[in-house]
Amino acid sequence: MLDTGMTYEDIKPRLQIVDTKEDQPKDLAIIPELINQLKLASETVQKMKSEMGQQDQRIKALETWIALPWYKKLITRPPDFINPTSDKKREM
Repeated sequence: MLDTGMTYEDIKPRLQIVDTKEDQPKDLAIIPELINQLKLASETVQKMKSEMGQQDQRIKALETWIALPWYKKLITRPPDFINPTSDKKREM
């Protein structure tokens, strides 16, 4: 505003202070809602850690099988969970 040629005396009346009601919360976030969001985030992190642990086990088993010489792979079954869709077929 100063760049447009206005003075401080011209700017002051244009700045209006907004009054808040007494019963209106002044917090940006309500505490119970914040707690629920943190619980949800914590549950999501725990679920992801569990899934990553299972994936780590699958990868290690697969790496172990892949490291076998080719002639041992002929007589050794690959880990059962290489193809997750095959697990669904067995359950049926």
